[in-house]
Amino acid sequence: MRTPSVLLRLALTLVVPALLSLAAGCGSAAGPAEGFWGGAHLSFQVKDSVVFDLRPSSVSCNGEDGCYSEFIFVDPSVSMPIFGGSFSGTLESGGGSLALQGSFETDFMATGTYDFVAANGCCSVSGIWKAEFLKAYDPPVGEEDISGDDEGGDVSPAVDVGILPSDYPPSATEAQIVAVHYANELRQALDLPLLVEVETINLAAQAHAEYFEFHCSKYLDSNLSPHNENAAWKEGFSGNSFADRMVKYGFQGYPAWEVMAFNGNAIAAIDGWVATLYHRIPFVHPDAFEMGFGTTTGGCFQWSGGTDVMDFSRHSVTIDHAVAYPYDGQTDVVPGWGGYESPQPPMAPGQVYPSGPIITLTVPSGGGSISISEHLLLDSDGNQVAHMYVDPATDPAGFLSQTVALYAHNPLLGFTEYTVRLTGKWKNQDQLWEWRFTTGPDQEQYW
Repeated sequence: MRTPSVLLRLALTLVVPALLSLAAGCGSAAGPAEGFWGGAHLSFQVKDSVVFDLRPSSVSCNGEDGCYSEFIFVDPSVSMPIFGGSFSGTLESGGGSLALQGSFETDFMATGTYDFVAANGCCSVSGIWKAEFLKAYDPPVGEEDISGDDEGGDVSPAVDVGILPSDYPPSATEAQIVAVHYANELRQALDLPLLVEVETINLAAQAHAEYFEFHCSKYLDSNLSPHNENAAWKEGFSGNSFADRMVKYGFQGYPAWEVMAFNGNAIAAIDGWVATLYHRIPFVHPDAFEMGFGTTTGGCFQWSGGTDVMDFSRHSVTIDHAVAYPYDGQTDVVPGWGGYESPQPPMAPGQVYPSGPIITLTVPSGGGSISISEHLLLDSDGNQVAHMYVDPATDPAGFLSQTVALYAHNPLLGFTEYTVRLTGKWKNQDQLWEWRFTTGPDQEQYW
């Protein structure tokens, strides 16, 4: 599906210039929630008024003469104390230095700034980060965890597909727990059934991530897709395709999708997948049911932080609504997209990436195909924005079956509300879909 040379670009980073000044805020007297935190550009843990296990992601810069540098840091022992709801410090690695400042706006939300200077001095970049509380620490044996899956408590899916009380198995690693919770935050916002993480798919995804890393040089020297394995490369072989690997580890459902990235970080990988067209589909598809995640650190490529693999199953559900992304009312939408996906979605003649953000509408397979007769993207003044439109009939890659997409020829304006209006047919009925989203700050680089 994707060749290694273009897949590398999925790990290129989303860099945000320092266009905003952040007011220092404090949480409540109780202090920030203790446990695992994650978000754009930074994940960490909080315990006893200390931030530790800091894991920056998607922080990079470009300089003259093709210079490129990415900050990669893995040292759980480094910590920063919290004073007055804020923390700060500098992380050092072979790639350069990263100065961080952060504030807990609430007990469950943190924001801050970063300043990255490459070790060789070829480039630097400043930006903002956000992180949300993901999961409390597991309670001691014998105590009942009444916190729910997030600070909002139990979440009822839009339809009953047999969601388990816990959406991950007891054997799940920290990274696998973060992956399913982060993906389900999006599913919850889209009013979709939550994904269930199962052990057999976790095993298959983890095995493939490790296999790809172990046989990195062979992949680079061949034309084999990163999604496939070669039985001749015997060490760690567990199946040619992702479906084969899921079956090998005991999964008995219906394999549907696999996506890969090269961050070594669940949140950065999911952010990158959701920014694309084709890789986004399983995250927003109503039929997506079970999933598993695997990741390694280190990186097959000089710039990468590791390998990330997520596999999905599907399960037919009855949902009466189409799924839009960005969703209605969403704010802080990244204004553009760099086109880093293979196969790359088509652009109009004479147009080049970056484009506006990918806008999709996906319908469940049970309702039949979708057809669009008119597609409009309007700015805050009601002016039409020139854009590319792709649907199942015009998709050159052939991966769109229940999804249509549009994306502006150029990045959108920052801090601006846009309206999407699609007219067409679905379930043999005339339909009008209309929703609005608001962009975040202007940027210089995109996924």
